[in-house]
Amino acid sequence: MENLQLREQWNRETGNSNNMISTTANFSSRRRPVRVNARNVLLTHVVVEGPFTSCLQSVLNYHTSICIAGGIGITPFISFINHLLSLRFSLNLLKTKRLELVWSCRNPNDILWFADTIRRLRHKVSMQELKDFFTVEIHVTGKSKDVESSSLTFDWELLEDIPMLRKRPDIRKKFQEFDETTPRSKVGVFCCGPKGLVSSVRGFCEETYQNSTVFKYHKESFS
Repeated sequence: MENLQLREQWNRETGNSNNMISTTANFSSRRRPVRVNARNVLLTHVVVEGPFTSCLQSVLNYHTSICIAGGIGITPFISFINHLLSLRFSLNLLKTKRLELVWSCRNPNDILWFADTIRRLRHKVSMQELKDFFTVEIHVTGKSKDVESSSLTFDWELLEDIPMLRKRPDIRKKFQEFDETTPRSKVGVFCCGPKGLVSSVRGFCEETYQNSTVFKYHKESFS
């Protein structure tokens, strides 16, 4: 059941009090009636907020986090990057010291939607001299002829030095590399994308690795 809260907001300019209903529960497509006991409260304006919970809220709870996106599954991660860009204090004060983004898309032109945001975070990290804080890999997985056709009109300067690879990411190999560089630690893994990607990433997280690194799996998936 949702944790509903009714809180009063006082508008000093108008002298009106607004009451807000908020929930901290997970989003659900099931609609439920909300009943408010307002016997002694005059409701002039009601706002419903939510959902608030997301697996991405845990990204900064780990020393090392890996974000894996497929296609439009990059969207929540871009929102998270925008959050990092909005922080007014140094990223060095965060618990997270290493953040890696792996994004697979079919067409190079898909990158244009988010290249600027990724580039801005890389610039911020560079200005704060946090060389290893943020790394990114972009994998283009579309058919060769489609990729070649798109490449003719693609503005490669937008990528600067962001690696773009013409193959699918080898997630198992990447986890093995993290197992070697961060032995006996907990690594946060956050995945959003098609069911096949989500399923394979979850499977790799459940494997046992040589140096006892534990990969804690979190997901945001879509059909």
